[in-house]
This record gives sequence, structure tokens and C-alpha cells, in this order.
Amino acid sequence: MDLVAGGPPCQGFSNAGYRDRGDVRNSLVFQYVRLVAELRPRFIVMENVTGMTTFRVNAREFVMDRLCRELTALGYALNV
Repeated sequence: MDLVAGGPPCQGFSNAGYRDRGDVRNSLVFQYVRLVAELRPRFIVMENVTGMTTFRVNAREFVMDRLCRELTALGYALNV
């Protein structure tokens, strides 16, 4: 497989929305990582919602930091 393109739901992350920590769709961004790990495409593309850069997974970690760490661990060079 050459490419996996994804666009995680933005409603929970978006600065235009409620930025609801309890929105179950927020975790779908990590399902993208799971699919990438399973399919192992040569290239990946993912839409970046601005609010993801300041949204936290927990008290210590931002969503974007975890996402980048997990994709880097899979061997992908990121251009964020």
C-alpha cells in the first residue's frame, strides 16, 4: 500500500467548537495511528485541526505530541 490519508473528526478539538474533553470522537485520531501501524503504507497524510496542537490527552501530554511520537516510533518522518 502506498498511501493512507485521514482526517480525524475535528468537533472535539476545534477552536470554533466546544473543545469537549469528553467527546468520544477525540480518541479516533489514535485509531488512525492503529490503522497506519496495521497497513504500513509508504506515505501517510492527515489533516491537522489547529485545536489539536493545544488539546491534551491528559495533564502531561498534548494530543499532537502523542500522535507525532507514535508515528515516529513506527518509522515515519513527519512534516508538521
